[in-house]
Amino acid sequence: MSIMDESFPADLFDQLNSDGASTPRQMQDIKRPKIFGNKEFVESNQKQQGHNTLPECVPPSDATQSKAEDRRKRFSHSAYTKRRYKHVTSKVAKYITDIEAQDEKSRRAKENLLRNNSMPEYQAEPSDAKERGHFSVDELFAVDLSVANDSANICERLISEIERHRKEIVRLQEENLRVQSYSDYLQTKLDEKAMQTLIMKRNLETIRIEMECYRHKLRKYESA
Repeated sequence: MSIMDESFPADLFDQLNSDGASTPRQMQDIKRPKIFGNKEFVESNQKQQGHNTLPECVPPSDATQSKAEDRRKRFSHSAYTKRRYKHVTSKVAKYITDIEAQDEKSRRAKENLLRNNSMPEYQAEPSDAKERGHFSVDELFAVDLSVANDSANICERLISEIERHRKEIVRLQEENLRVQSYSDYLQTKLDEKAMQTLIMKRNLETIRIEMECYRHKLRKYESA
């Protein structure tokens, strides 16, 4: 009997064809898990499971223990090596010793600080009331008065110092003017002397020329 036999309904054949065309897509949707489909539901289930369950300690397996034992044997030194290099200082051991000493020093410092801070108040406070900072009203008034007097004295001393410096500045300015005027006077005298020297040089040059002329005339007169 063939597929197109009239005993096989035609509408059922068409439905099977249409279902067969969509079957791979439906099978993929069924096989693929919806991981990110409902994120809030998954997170709530994880939180609920975390509250309901306790972390379990997984004991190390025999393989892990054997690997650790092999590694320990591999990196451990023999008795001969230890005896031969016994005089050599290990840098790692020295580093560990220094760290332990530093930790011990810090721990002792913290213990001393805590012990000093935990002392009773009557042991730490000074015996004198003034050392504790407790003063009466009269003493406070006297302290304020002395501070005010000291401030006034300091102000007066500063004012007198400022006045003295101001007078010194004025005196130096006047001295500078006097020196400047004297310098100008000397410069004027120097210019006058230079001018007189120049005039004298010109006069000497004129006299020399005249003497040469007279000497020449005298020679001419004698030769005649």
